[in-house]
Amino acid sequence: DPDFLDIHSSVAKLAFNLDCAPSKKGLADVGASHLRFAAKSVVFGVAYGRGARAIALASKELGFEITQEEAQKIIDTLFETYPGLPDLFTECRNRITGRNAPRWLCGPFGRFRRFPKTDDRKLLGEFERQAMNFPIQGMIADAVSRAVDHLYTYRQEIRQQGVGPEELDYRLCLQIHDQINLLAPIEHVDRIMEEVIPECMVNRVPIYPCHLDGSPIEGRGPYYLGFDSDVC
Repeated sequence: DPDFLDIHSSVAKLAFNLDCAPSKKGLADVGASHLRFAAKSVVFGVAYGRGARAIALASKELGFEITQEEAQKIIDTLFETYPGLPDLFTECRNRITGRNAPRWLCGPFGRFRRFPKTDDRKLLGEFERQAMNFPIQGMIADAVSRAVDHLYTYRQEIRQQGVGPEELDYRLCLQIHDQINLLAPIEHVDRIMEEVIPECMVNRVPIYPCHLDGSPIEGRGPYYLGFDSDVC
């Protein structure tokens, strides 16, 4: 929802002292939507081990420009807002290249990411970056996969209850990363937006945080992701 707190918008608001809500709509209202893209570029760039200069160059390639100083300002704000990130990234790297490293990580949905042993320093650096990124991208990938499954089975549940396609019908058309496209009759769209998507993509996908070895963090969760939706 554009009115809900958004991590990238929140980081941009704090980094540039914006007088707005920490949401997509809040930044749009003050004409600063581009700063959300800058913050997003920094968040994902940091997860790949990139510094301010590399993030600024990557942002330019994506079609919007931020200076190296602006990128560093966002990085500093990100680590101030989430002070546990440096330790998390260090632990990710140590599980791959540290002494007696297990060379694997596990996410909250039980997905394992394994890394082969190598003495190639360049390849080790790439493995470290992939390991740092895994807790973020791996979790999202698993959550979306769960959502796709629930979207399919929810439709089956409705039909088994005796509600035919004339009451609720949709088809899974395409998934691209964390985006799912559905094809549906126009008269069913409201119910899909208000009932099906929140149920299948949010309520049925609880996230329980875990340590990097897959063991649960006691007393944490469940957490639920938000979602954006659009009709075209």
